Parts: sequence; structure tokens; C-alpha cells
Amino acid sequence: MKKSLFLLGVTAAVLSGCSNQEVMDVADYANQPIKFSTFVDKTTRSGDVAQATFQKFWVFAQNKAVSSAEWADAFTNVQVNKIGDNNWQPINTYYWEQNKEFRFAGYANGESQLDNTVVSYDAGSTNDNSTSGLLTFKEYSTDGKNDLVAAMGNENNYTWDGSTGDAPAVGMTFRHMLSKLTFTFKTKMANTYTVAVSSLRIEKATTKSTGTYHKDNNGTIKWNSDGLLNYTGTYTFENIPNVTADAANEQGYFSQMCAPLYVIPQSCGTLKVNFTATVKNDAQETVGQQDFVATLSYSPSETETNLQKDTWTAGYYYNYTAELKLEDINTDPNAKPIKFDVTVDDWKLTTPGDDLTLK
Repeated sequence: MKKSLFLLGVTAAVLSGCSNQEVMDVADYANQPIKFSTFVDKTTRSGDVAQATFQKFWVFAQNKAVSSAEWADAFTNVQVNKIGDNNWQPINTYYWEQNKEFRFAGYANGESQLDNTVVSYDAGSTNDNSTSGLLTFKEYSTDGKNDLVAAMGNENNYTWDGSTGDAPAVGMTFRHMLSKLTFTFKTKMANTYTVAVSSLRIEKATTKSTGTYHKDNNGTIKWNSDGLLNYTGTYTFENIPNVTADAANEQGYFSQMCAPLYVIPQSCGTLKVNFTATVKNDAQETVGQQDFVATLSYSPSETETNLQKDTWTAGYYYNYTAELKLEDINTDPNAKPIKFDVTVDDWKLTTPGDDLTLK
């Protein structure tokens, strides 16, 4: 039999924002080749994309004659690798063209390149009131393991006439396309118990959707699954072997957090999380095991004006917390928690001691 469990959902961190973002500079210090010199100006609050861990990304470029309205591909889905500090190199060399305007867009899907049938860039698109084109992730499918970030050139158009000096630096601000999700389990059971959480999963969630990005309004991200087949699936989280493994906090709670997943932004008010909790004593004998189910509702605080009730928003980190109690897990209906009834006697008077002689 499954038991219902109340979960407390909180937004743990904003993954990106105007004051906390990753900035990449695409710069050229040769005559005409387009080269990449990349740095991360500020890490995200969650620490997902930082200079120390960000190793590669992929870039699109389109250009047109200054007097034309027709954009054409300059290069498509080109991998750029980190060679050293502030040193990035594409696997191919591309060149600035005189009297041409360029537009750039980039992405990183963890360490994986997306197929051209999934990701594309249209520099001339004005869909969704874009002034910089549209980067599209068509029928993007995820198991939650990859953090998807997207960017466009901070300037709408880049030009260089090939004269002596530095080519323009193409600044790109990467933003998180997905929501980040984790679960924290806490208990006041003694650490002589091993409290394990397994089969932690969210079923019937959106795992495939089409996303779009453009840089207006500090980054505009939209996801839509309308018309897609088989767009729901299961997000499976790693097991927690022992909630009581570390020291308790000042309130007496032991707690552990599971490894987070990156999920497609979606309505969450009707989604449910399922997991199994197993408790063993110091002799590693199972004293209780129970399946739980809980609804993943979410209510933003008054200060979280960018967030909506029962909705996971792109770029935000959600942490749901559940308290595990042995009386909810034990399979023996007669089992009761050990409680203490404590009485402290009043101070008892003793025979007065000898007078003190002060010297």
C-alpha cells in the first residue's frame, strides 16, 4: 500500500539572471579568421556552468550583405573546445567577410552535441517579437542528465571591414533553458538506523518538447508540446543509500539531498513523485519499508514575482523536502516510536557547610 506524503517545495536558487549570468566573449585577434576566446564572467548561483567545468559549446552563424535582408548560413552547429584558460578553439576555422553583417547563436547540452534535425538557428526570424532571430530546439528530449544553455550575440549585428586591428568581440550571454529539480529527505531517527530512499521517480511528466530562445527581455524562453506524440515519460533520480549518514543539524535532523535533474519547464501541480523508504537497524535487519506518493505542488513566495503557482520555470532550482518518520514506514502495525517521559526532581536542601573564613 502506498502512503501519501506532504512535500515542502522551495525555490533554492535562480540559475541565471541579469545580475548573475555566464558571459562568453567570441573574439578575434588575427587578421580575418573568426576565433573564440571565452571566459565566464559570473557563475550561476547553483554552480552548474562555470569556467572550471564548462569544456565545450556549439555555435551557429548567419550573415548577409549590409544592403540585403536575406540571411545565409556562415557556419552551422560548430563545436568549440576549451584548450586552456581563456583559450577556446573551434574544430574548423571560419573568416570574417567584408561588408557582411553577422549574427551568432550558441548552446551547450551538457557534453553532447545535438543533431541538426533538433537544433537550428534562423537569424531573420521575428517570431515571438524577436529582434535577433530564433534558436529552436525541435522535439528536444531529455532524461534530466544534461543542463541545456542557450545564447545569442549581445549585439544584434556584427560587422568588420577587415582593416588593421582587432576584429569585434562577440559577447554571448548563456541562459538556462531548463528547470533544475532535487529532493531533500530528513529524519530525526537515530543514526543507528540506516534510512534508504530508492525508486525515486516522477512519472507522466513532460520529457519531450519544442523550445525556442531569443535574447530580448533578458532572454525569452518558451516550451510547447502541442501536437507532439509520446511527449511524456519518467524522470528517475539516483537512490539515497542512507539519510542518517552525516551529522545532525542543530534541530536534530539528519538529511541528504539527491543528485538534481534538469527537467523541461512545465505545470507541476498534478505531477506526483514516487519512492520507497527502507529502514534497517544497527544489525542491518529491516524494521520497516513503505512506498510513498506525493503531489509536486509549488507556491512561490511574495517576493518571487517571476514565478507562477504549480509551474516549474526555466532557470530556477526547485528543492522539495520530505520528513521521514519510522511510524510512517514500519510495517508492524503494533510498532511504536520510543518516547521518553522525563521528570526532574526539585533541588534538595543539604546541611549548611562550614562558614568560610576570608583572608
